[in-house]
Amino acid sequence: METTRNQIGLAVQTLLRHPDQWQLLGERSDLGRAAVEEVMRVNPAVTWVTREAISDVDLHGLHVPAGTVVQVLSHSAGTDPSAVPEPAFDITRAEQRPPHLGFGGGVHHCLGHFVARTDMAVALPLLARWMPDAVADGPGEWLPVSGNTGALKFSISFVPR
Repeated sequence: METTRNQIGLAVQTLLRHPDQWQLLGERSDLGRAAVEEVMRVNPAVTWVTREAISDVDLHGLHVPAGTVVQVLSHSAGTDPSAVPEPAFDITRAEQRPPHLGFGGGVHHCLGHFVARTDMAVALPLLARWMPDAVADGPGEWLPVSGNTGALKFSISFVPR
């Protein structure tokens, strides 16, 4: 639940930085799931994925000996132009993107990902519809980028509907 709450805060932060996307999401609730995937690609609550190599691996000229701990940065993986040719934030293109690392992968894939995705896919369009003119009151205060980040304090202004 903590990660989902953090991700919703990061999603609102991201969408408010892209007012056209916030407006579109408020008008088209069917883009809720795509918005979740796109936000997690560019501004994930889980900032890195840590694994240990169980055998020697050679990856693009890098030798990783067995037993080496490897950390993959989720944001970089989701926005690297060599992996994502057009990395600009766009909720209408989320389905055309490679999968993000926000829920891990393989045997380490988050068991609660269906619940988290559903919660966010419902919450984000509702927030965008209820607060179409929302703006951030400032940069906010955020947890350190230490594996799981989110808002300590983030406020927005809007005219209630």
